Order: sequence, then structure tokens, then C-alpha cells
Amino acid sequence: MTNTTVVFYLGAPSTDFNQLTWSLRKDSVLLREQGVLASRPKVYRAVISDRLMTQQLGELSDRDREQLLKKLCLGEERSRLILADSSFLDEPQNMLRENRLYANASRSTQELRMLFPDHPVEFMLAIRNPVSLISEVADRLDSAEFTKVANEMDFFQPKWSEVVSEIREANPDSTINIWCYEDSPILWPEILRTTAGLPAAVPLSGELDLCATLLGDLALTRLRRFLAARPGLQPREKRHIMSAFLEKFADQEQVDQDISLAGVDSELLDEVSNCYFRDFESCKKIPGIVALG
Repeated sequence: MTNTTVVFYLGAPSTDFNQLTWSLRKDSVLLREQGVLASRPKVYRAVISDRLMTQQLGELSDRDREQLLKKLCLGEERSRLILADSSFLDEPQNMLRENRLYANASRSTQELRMLFPDHPVEFMLAIRNPVSLISEVADRLDSAEFTKVANEMDFFQPKWSEVVSEIREANPDSTINIWCYEDSPILWPEILRTTAGLPAAVPLSGELDLCATLLGDLALTRLRRFLAARPGLQPREKRHIMSAFLEKFADQEQVDQDISLAGVDSELLDEVSNCYFRDFESCKKIPGIVALG
């Protein structure tokens, strides 16, 4: 194979990581012309899992690695291969343990990178408010179990900056792109183009797919027409317009998604959320990290 860049789209914990693939595949002809393949999930998830296990046993040869890449690229030359799965970091049940986020992120990403040691590898990672993650832990437990967990938890200790720093240290030659999951609807055009390695000027059919989940049909149609009448907008300008439409027309309860946890003071959760946004600023300062937006 040629020097194919492999992009691991890690997404955000417990979110619809399939959306990235389907948004990009709306422009499969364009991507094919550019040598880009947003592979169907069923093509690679079981294969990647199997090869990771073989690699852990020390039984994966260089020839096996090249054959894997060839299979994932469907036997064709590709400049860029996109693989998306939020469980690449770890299984959902392991995302928050002992006051740590994804304790295995360093090892997991390094193992992914070593599947293709002779090819460039990039990671796409959306970080997410730990309050949302704690809420998902609560959903898996009964009230008594969660009360016990909450009493033992330091809500301020889980830090994405630790995760991002460890991934960076484990993969010093890989590009690592990050963004806040909460900003995904207005960042979606940049996320798609960055993942596909396309210039900002290239229009993509799935740019408004996340906005579409928050806007009614009429508002979405108005947004499409508004943007179509203004070709050549810079990404920052487009984000501003999308944000304005969401603020005016979206269901704010769906956008804001206030979270409450039984037995946990709401002011504490607000403080944790504020700490999360400050932590994202720390992530942006880590050498070699590219922050979208």
C-alpha cells in the first residue's frame, strides 16, 4: 500500500460515533476522488479487535499489518482511511473508574497506532463534560449503589487534560485533534473536513447533520438557504451563524441538557462543569495538540 494515513475517530464517550461515518459517506464519490475511505463499521470493528488481540500476544507480523491495511482499504490504494468507534479508547463501563477518566487510553491508542507503524496515524477525540459521564454511571446503578459511589468520588478529580496528555506522550508522532463534544453541532463541518483531510472550501453534504437533530424542518431549511447565499464563509463565520440559528430556533432544553443527580448538590455539578471547561483550556496548551474551533 502507499503511505496511507489512518484516522482513528474516537468520538466522545457513549455518543453516536456512527454519525461521522454516515455524514461523510453522503459524499462518497467526492471522497473516492480524493482517495479517502470512510469505511463502513461492519467492515472493520471485528477485524480490528481480532488483530489487536493477536498483536497483544506478539503474533502480528509486518506482513499481517500490511494485509490488514489492504483489507480495510478494500484492496484499493487510499490516501486516507477513516475508522470510527468510541470504544477504541475502552469499553463504556471502563470510562470512569477510581476518579479517573479512561485510565487505559494511553495503552489503547498506542496499540491502535502500532497496528500501522509504517503509516501516519491521526486521532480525533471529543472530550465530554464529566458530569454527563457520571450521570451515565448513575443510570447503570440503583440509587443505593450510586449514593455509595458518589460518597467515595472526588467529582473534581477526573481530568481530560490527563487523558489527552497521556495519549500525546504515548503517540508522539501522531496528530491528535480535540474539541468539546458540546460544541459538535457547530463544529461538525470542521470535524468532517479535518477527519477527511479536506480543505475548508470543499462543501460537504453532511455539514448540518447535527444541527438537523436540534432544529425543526423550517429552521433547518432557512439555515441551509442562509449559508448557500453566502459562499466563501470562513469556518469561524459559519460557526457564528449556526450558533445564532441554534440559539434562536432550537429546543434549548435539548441543547442545554441540564443534569441532576440524586443526592448530589446542583451547585457542585455546576462547579464541576466550570472546571471541565477550564480543563479544556489546559488540553489546548499541551504541545502537539490541535484544538478545533
